[in-house]
Amino acid sequence: MSDDIRISACGDEDVPALMRFIDAHWQAGHILSRDEVLLRWQFDPGRMPGGFPEGPTVMLAWHHHTLVGMLGLTGFDLNAEGVPVRAAWMSHWLAVPEYRHLNVAARLLLAVRQLGLDALGAVGANDLSTQALLTLGYELIPDLPRWVGVFHAGQTASLLAASGTATRDVVERICLRHGVVDGARPHASVDGVDVVRWTPELGGAWDRHWRERLAGSLVGASRDSGYLRWRYADHPRFRYELRMARRPTDGSALGIAVFRVEQVRARPERVLRVVEFLASPEAEAALALAVVQAGRDARVAFADFYCSSARSAQALERLGFRSASPPSDVAFPCRLQPLEGGHFTMPALLQLPSQWQGRFADLIASSRLYVTKSDGDQDRPA
Repeated sequence: MSDDIRISACGDEDVPALMRFIDAHWQAGHILSRDEVLLRWQFDPGRMPGGFPEGPTVMLAWHHHTLVGMLGLTGFDLNAEGVPVRAAWMSHWLAVPEYRHLNVAARLLLAVRQLGLDALGAVGANDLSTQALLTLGYELIPDLPRWVGVFHAGQTASLLAASGTATRDVVERICLRHGVVDGARPHASVDGVDVVRWTPELGGAWDRHWRERLAGSLVGASRDSGYLRWRYADHPRFRYELRMARRPTDGSALGIAVFRVEQVRARPERVLRVVEFLASPEAEAALALAVVQAGRDARVAFADFYCSSARSAQALERLGFRSASPPSDVAFPCRLQPLEGGHFTMPALLQLPSQWQGRFADLIASSRLYVTKSDGDQDRPA
């Protein structure tokens, strides 16, 4: 086999071949092999100005006219304590086994590094990719922390039983430990804070709050209004709910929460997936109550929140959410399409700008690193 590997950015004309490649080599029937709209949204060249002018932000490896590898990129602005940095989340890093001896995977990554991005990351990477990135100096969160709150013990017990997770006595004890405090208290105004549904008109107030109160103390994707609009409000398939906490006297923003309700495939239960929770101290209680009330209204079995920042989960903890990360007596199901039992590790890897080297552990310990399940490509249709 000749060493004739060509690396190129995906063009519009390559999309059909890319989708067939995902189906054949990543996973048969994978959503990105059958939903071109979602594929183009995830790999939107508008998220990486100048890097991919013609098609989805995917690097392709070709052997003559045969597609033998891919590496997807989802562009974003990394907020490094108030300083914007060009970055991308990597996903679907794959080389066809028969061509791995030609260093296809390494060539794909080299091509990405030559794009001039200042930071790269991956959430939910497989073991092979994780080990490869660690050898290149990437920082690792071995398993993104997860908090779970049980809304309906009976429904949650049924899900745990169906997933073969634990015995009945263990399930009852776990459901009690993770039980959510009654959220029936009206959330429209708690201690002088209003919680309202997101509208585009709220973008300016949120951007001021993000810029003046949050960005300077966080490292993670810039959660400005443009990001919220692209990632959640305009998502092509999921219906996310966005709630903003604000001060009623002047309308200034105080916090944001984002979540969606997921129906378990072929079952009656539903689960609330919280994907953002960022708030100033004065708004945390009201915003957490709004999330809990939404879960009650949707009659979910339980809710979960994956996040690297323990501080961001504190308000939910005060209402009964508890850590569900190992070691734990039971693994709450996280894969629901279809329902699967067991614990599935969700590693997060980051290669930050050089000035942040040696500070990763401190960023985690101080809750300044803010990465959630919705970063990368983990919160997407199955």
